[in-house]
Amino acid sequence: MKYIQFLLGTILAAVLLVACKDDKVGTGKDILPEDDAIMVYLDTFRISSKLDSCGSLISTPDSFLVGEIETSYGVLRAEVLTQMAAPVGFRYPEGSVLDSICLYLYYRSSTGDPWSPMAIQVYEMDKATLDYDAVYMSDIDIDDYCSKDPSTLVTEHAEIVMVNEYTDSVEAGSTYIGSVRFKMNEDFCERFFAIDEFTSQEEFNEIFKGFYITSEFGSSTILNISTIGLGVYYHFPYQRWNPSTGETEEVIEEDFKSFYANSEVKQVNRFEYMNEGSLLEELNQLTDVYNFVVSPAGVYTQLLLPFYTMIDTIVNHIGIENKRNIYVNMARLKVGVDYDPNKPESQQTRDDWLEPSPEMLLVLDSIREDFFRDKTLMVMTEYAILSDLLTGYDSIGNAFYYYSFDISQMLTAKLREETEDLLKDSVMVLTLVPVSTETNTTSSGSTTVTSIKQRQTPTATIIPSPTNPETPLILEVIYSGF
Repeated sequence: MKYIQFLLGTILAAVLLVACKDDKVGTGKDILPEDDAIMVYLDTFRISSKLDSCGSLISTPDSFLVGEIETSYGVLRAEVLTQMAAPVGFRYPEGSVLDSICLYLYYRSSTGDPWSPMAIQVYEMDKATLDYDAVYMSDIDIDDYCSKDPSTLVTEHAEIVMVNEYTDSVEAGSTYIGSVRFKMNEDFCERFFAIDEFTSQEEFNEIFKGFYITSEFGSSTILNISTIGLGVYYHFPYQRWNPSTGETEEVIEEDFKSFYANSEVKQVNRFEYMNEGSLLEELNQLTDVYNFVVSPAGVYTQLLLPFYTMIDTIVNHIGIENKRNIYVNMARLKVGVDYDPNKPESQQTRDDWLEPSPEMLLVLDSIREDFFRDKTLMVMTEYAILSDLLTGYDSIGNAFYYYSFDISQMLTAKLREETEDLLKDSVMVLTLVPVSTETNTTSSGSTTVTSIKQRQTPTATIIPSPTNPETPLILEVIYSGF
């Protein structure tokens, strides 16, 4: 068996060398003489594609999106429902007097026009609070948690935000974090400061259910908020010994207490493409040339592989009944990306606001929902392949961008399954899903993907369709048997 594996590896190396030298390898090219023990073939299969509405996705925000942008892919609107963590065990010092309460939204980045103003407003959730252990979807109904009655407004007024407001040379550095500051109104301040003992998060949630944060006007900017914090500013008297006079005296001390929306409490980011139905119709008119993958909760591209035809071709070429002796050694799916990151800012339009997803998952569509909802497949399997956005260069040095997926393990696993009942038009449906990942790096320097989430930030990836006249999307498969 070791000899066969060695021989197979040597043959594959030769196959790859031949493929590199000849870009016109024919379909079903026989690499070895027919009387050899191992037969290796190279085939090219045509695939098809279609667009699919993402609908809603599980809200697991790595950050909070707030605002609205209108792009060629529709109008994306984002809002936040969040609890605030209680400082369990904390009590204000005796005699404390409230000065003010302020809410802060800190952001490192934005999507859209940085010169376009937007207004953000904050309401108090008055109907219900969030369940920490529940799974919430991105199309959560705000009306179930907040009446949006004027009496639930908690700020003195909406805050006008413009990302590219003037900043001095210190603030303009790479470590600068933008912020939006709200001064809370008198009614909220009195009620919140009256919570003088924090015994548990559950009791705190009963008194203060949380915030609903939304935009009031502006359709050109979405803020990517990294931190939400509430500052309670107060002063209190205390007695201090004054050694110069030999007497005690009353001193006024100023202090503050911070509350945060952190991992100890629940946050849900609501977002939707408000014209998603018409968007699919419009984009479907372009699928002869391009396909699209838009996040969050936008449009996905599904690739349809002619599974029956592929199985039938492979088995017939190898000429054996036992599919367990057939191996798919390489099945390369190179997905090009239409992207120009160097376009001057003066030439950019709203079509350039959304960039391609830095990471893309190719997942068997039948397990897509379980993959993200149940977290049973958070590590890579043969039915889910991850690719970063890669960069290559053509013969004259021009950069191009693509994702690369090798689905050989997926096809080999499918070969091992029973296929007698397959219809002749059976296809394997794979979906391109924009994702974000978390990794773990060991002391030896190796990195492992520990979780994969549907991407929660705005991206738009344009890829050539299988019928693109210049760069059609095709699948090259090298397989062998003995």
